[in-house]
Amino acid sequence: MEGFVPETLVSFYLGAGKSEYFFHDVTESYTMLRGGFFSAHMNTEAHCDFQILDPEGKIVFHKQDKAEGLFHVYAENSGTYTIVMHNPSITTSSLVTFTFGTGAEVPATNDDLHSPEYSIKHIERQLKDIQNESTYLWIRQKAHLTQVQQIHSRAFWLSMAQFVVLMMMTAAQIYYIKGLVGHGIRHRAAGGLFPM
Repeated sequence: MEGFVPETLVSFYLGAGKSEYFFHDVTESYTMLRGGFFSAHMNTEAHCDFQILDPEGKIVFHKQDKAEGLFHVYAENSGTYTIVMHNPSITTSSLVTFTFGTGAEVPATNDDLHSPEYSIKHIERQLKDIQNESTYLWIRQKAHLTQVQQIHSRAFWLSMAQFVVLMMMTAAQIYYIKGLVGHGIRHRAAGGLFPM
């Protein structure tokens, strides 16, 4: 995402089976549309369908059943481009973080390099880029860490259940063997094999 200055960074809830639409007007042909998305449910990854449609309704970019993705597409025609995010799950909603921008940084001229305004704007663009990318990565990392914690918790409780079942089986076997041995001793005593 080098040279990318996002114009938008939003997080929103996408209901089960619902779609969310974003529109962007492109005034110049061959403008680059760039960005990324991340979808999560209860701090675990949730898949969503993502696509970009040109002004004629043709799909120019598509990612199906993915929890995250980056995109860069050249808008060949001017007009309104539609970004569609759809939650394929019919039971769970998801939290989607979406960042979007157009083009890359404009190259500087020699006059710009000596201008304090250019330096300030350049630093501001870099800070926005760092802030937006770190927010995006933080949300994604938080979801991954929560997912790992849940897997560890499930593994722990599964191990505890296995331990309890093993202890119960061991106790049942000891009780059964003691019963067999006691029954054998009583049977032999009753048969006169042992003096009373």
